[in-house]
Amino acid sequence: MTTQELPKDIFKRKVVAQRMCKIIAELEPSTISPLALDGSWGSGKTIHAQRLKEEFELKYNDTIKCIYWNASESDFSENPILALVASLYQQIPENEKRKEFAKRALALFSGFLIGGSSFLANQYINYQTGGVWNSILSSKFWQKARDCAKWFHSKAKKQEENFERVLKVFSEEEERIKAAKELVNIVREDKDLVYIIDELDRCRPNFALKMLESIKHLFSVDKCKFILVMNKDSVASSIEKMYGLKGEASESYLDKYIKMTFQLPSIFQLEYATKSKCAKTYFMHLIGEGDWNNILVRDFLDFLIDEKSISLREVEKMVSTIVFMDKVSNGKLDKTGDFNTFFICYLAYLFALNHNLAIEIASKKTDTNFVLDDIGWHQDELKYPGHTMPKYVECLKPILDIYFSDEEDKDTLIATYPKNRHGQELGRRSLLFEQWMGYSAFML
Repeated sequence: MTTQELPKDIFKRKVVAQRMCKIIAELEPSTISPLALDGSWGSGKTIHAQRLKEEFELKYNDTIKCIYWNASESDFSENPILALVASLYQQIPENEKRKEFAKRALALFSGFLIGGSSFLANQYINYQTGGVWNSILSSKFWQKARDCAKWFHSKAKKQEENFERVLKVFSEEEERIKAAKELVNIVREDKDLVYIIDELDRCRPNFALKMLESIKHLFSVDKCKFILVMNKDSVASSIEKMYGLKGEASESYLDKYIKMTFQLPSIFQLEYATKSKCAKTYFMHLIGEGDWNNILVRDFLDFLIDEKSISLREVEKMVSTIVFMDKVSNGKLDKTGDFNTFFICYLAYLFALNHNLAIEIASKKTDTNFVLDDIGWHQDELKYPGHTMPKYVECLKPILDIYFSDEEDKDTLIATYPKNRHGQELGRRSLLFEQWMGYSAFML
């Protein structure tokens, strides 16, 4: 079973996942692990990681066990190794192997039971709520671990020789590595283990870096390959903040812990000739095309992707905002016709991607020229031949002029505009724009 039902492969990345899986399956862990799957935020890394898992299950199920884990869901823990071990524990059926796993885990954590006694005690108290933490931390093993930690803690306060024992335990790295290897062997069930750790770049910097270091030092074992899904630039930035390293130094530090990097291919390098075509394809795929597939919406999306460099995730945010707007309108949002659909898209852009501007418009602390400048129209361009106002700007400009005008001038101003794309609707649409801007305080 995959982590979730995957969306339609509209960008033809499945073939990329198939090739990646083949390489990962054929190379030895010592050559490839840990491997980074690098990509910018909003580029579709999570879906691609889940597609890798799906491919492993379909093509390599006899020889490879693949685990997908979203690390950001566990970074509330102060100890990334404990979070990692807990995610492994989830993979073991309810049988005797769980007891064996707990026994091996105790050996792995022996170094933390002294110096980290308060940590284990806090974990036991704080994570009594449900889920896997409840099943692990309420077990007899963890109760014994907690008691053992308390015992060491009290003894360390009384006797100096116990502090020497602390140092000795932390020096027994080989035993901990052996314990980590035994944990992996229990989970993998005589298969190779491919462990995909997602959203590492969205974890707290301290958690993410400790996770990297732990994987490198403790889990570089035979038959186990780690795929770390991240934005490497973001993780390098965390290294800068944590260790004071700058520029290439932080990247070099990161490369010490990563043996190979796969760059998530830009979807624009495959079948799609331009970024704009990609954005429109994805938007139409999510929204359902119909009346949305018109020149105003397409040109507006062209501008957003080319000039604003919006990501696929930001396209998703716009569509989610449109769905929310429709719910706010009790399903009565007018989604027919080219102007209405563009108008909704523009509001979704303001609410989802440029909320500060929405607030300024709502409070009338800006003007028409500034708002149009934000979407690619500069009045100075009228001086140059060959520059024509985009159709979507042509539609929006009268509404903005009326919105920013004095109340007593609105009717007169409406009458001055030709009945172009607005027809007889300019007054109503101006009022509708004002009403929607009233929602800007909470439309995020």
